[in-house]
This record gives sequence, C-alpha cells and structure tokens, in this order.
Amino acid sequence: MPPRLISARPDILVDGQRETALAAGLTSFLIEETSAGLYRCEAVFSNWGAAHNGSSDFLYFDRALLEFGKPFAVHLAGETLFSG
Repeated sequence: MPPRLISARPDILVDGQRETALAAGLTSFLIEETSAGLYRCEAVFSNWGAAHNGSSDFLYFDRALLEFGKPFAVHLAGETLFSG
C-alpha cells in the first residue's frame, strides 16, 4: 500500500464552523498538555488582508469572528487536536 499523504495545515473551527480563511492565515500554533491534564492552544493568525470593501485592512479586530467565549477547535486529518 502506498504511503498516505495528509495536509499539515489544520482545520480551524470557530463556533462549530470551519473557517478556511482563518486556517489559511495561521502563521503558528502551539498546543500544550501538562501532566496535570490542563491544556491550552496558542494560535497566531495574520491579521492583514483583503477586507470586505475590496481594500486591504485589518481582518479580525472587530471581534466578529474571534471573540472570547466562542468555541474554538483545531482538527488535523479527522482528529481533534484541541477543543475549548
């Protein structure tokens, strides 16, 4: 059987919805779990790009997509790496 190739870019879900533009803007992320069972995810996204009006602008400062308290998940190859 030939080796199976998978994408190294994870899927990002916010409030249960897959956000492909946000995943494309992911510049780095860290998922850490301690021996005490506590875990965290730190994700860094590019915040500059084509805005809705066609000009370049900040994308996420309005908190419409990324907001405290919204469910956030990271999936890779069908596996949930983080959900919180």
